[in-house]
Amino acid sequence: MQKKTLSITLVGLAIILLSVFLYFLFNPVIYKGGIFNRVVHAEYKEKFNIKDHISFVFLGDKEDVRLVGSVDSQKKGQYDVKIRCHNRVKPLTVEVSDLKPPTLKVSDYKTDEFEKVNVNSFDPKVRDADPIDKIKMTLGKEEPLEKSGEYEVKITAEDSSGNKTYKKTKLERVDDKTPPVLSVGSNLFCTAGQDLTDEVLLNGVSAQDDFDKSPQITIDSSEVQTGTPGTYRVKYECKDRSGNISEATKDIVVSATIGDNQKVIYLTFDDGPSPNTEKILNILAKYNVKGTFFVTGNDASFRHLITRAAKEGHTVGLHTYTHQYSIYSSEEAFFSDLSNVQNMVKQLTGIDSHHIRFAGGSSNTVSRNYNQGIMSHLVKDVQNRGFKYYDWNSSSGDAAGNLVSKDSIVANSTSSSANHICLLMHDSRPKTTTVDALPQIIEHYKKLGYAFLPISDSTPVFHHGVNN
Repeated sequence: MQKKTLSITLVGLAIILLSVFLYFLFNPVIYKGGIFNRVVHAEYKEKFNIKDHISFVFLGDKEDVRLVGSVDSQKKGQYDVKIRCHNRVKPLTVEVSDLKPPTLKVSDYKTDEFEKVNVNSFDPKVRDADPIDKIKMTLGKEEPLEKSGEYEVKITAEDSSGNKTYKKTKLERVDDKTPPVLSVGSNLFCTAGQDLTDEVLLNGVSAQDDFDKSPQITIDSSEVQTGTPGTYRVKYECKDRSGNISEATKDIVVSATIGDNQKVIYLTFDDGPSPNTEKILNILAKYNVKGTFFVTGNDASFRHLITRAAKEGHTVGLHTYTHQYSIYSSEEAFFSDLSNVQNMVKQLTGIDSHHIRFAGGSSNTVSRNYNQGIMSHLVKDVQNRGFKYYDWNSSSGDAAGNLVSKDSIVANSTSSSANHICLLMHDSRPKTTTVDALPQIIEHYKKLGYAFLPISDSTPVFHHGVNN
């Protein structure tokens, strides 16, 4: 009985082994995924190689396997092909589909308590095998994110095939107490009657904030009277979304139009900067009037006053760099000197000044000692090069000596009754009596109703007759 049972067992085992042998003989290629698997996956947009999907070849190896037919991995779908191995051909289905999730990189983000953050706040960089696939990005919010603190957030990228990948990143919210940085630029100039729109008033105005990319700027121009020449103050307020406020002001200079009956005086100061320049700036600020400084390169330790003058709305014009009359020895010497003083002013103020006053004025005769007839050429050449030159029609007389009396300066300076006055004064070191006389000069013309304007492109022409 035992022998019979053993015989049956051996026969059964032999049948099983024979069956397995015959199965593998007729189906020699075993694919990844199981003995009976007849469908393999090809990743969309990736090169397909059948050998990558084979786990075992009966009585052979992968090199014995050949693909009969073609698979286009650039197109999704099913491809019915065949496999040849040991002269046997078997059917196979290759399914091209997208099973790989996109790759995703994100950055931490810091902001205030008020910004509505979204996926783009974290600068996501996502790539997918299909460059034209539309990737859906979502921002997970497992907890409130509106108060100060650090939060871990999850960002998910999902392609059109449903493959997902996610990254965790950090959101930091802070209680923002820093006001925006408000820059209002240089003072504005307009002519009487000009319409001051918000676009005009915002020219040169900018604001930067740590977190708010578009802080709100409001303008208060209620003090400006565009119909009356003068200098007026415009107030600017900048508020970020956290409620922090910055304030700044700048002047709007309303100029009288050329040829009208408005009374305008242009206070001009030559030969600075010097210690007297600071005193003059203080007086002009006290009376809220503007002037024009035709500067030199002398007294370098006081050049910061040139910067101050420009910031306070005064015109910075060009006189000479050296104030040596040898600049009239040739046109090359003159323009070399002019370039030096122009570059200095640009470095100090950021302004390409094109308003000039000749040393000695355009009517000077001292230039004859250096070059006969040079002034006749220079008055034309400077204008051809884009400069405007200004002489004067009233003089304080302070050029007659270093200590001309205050009373004499006042008398000379207040003797004109022209509607448009360009008054010559000096602010070099010796001119202390000019400083003393200035308040009385300003008060005189204020009582007569004159507007005090800095020289600008709308200033009437004040030219002398050329004598060389």
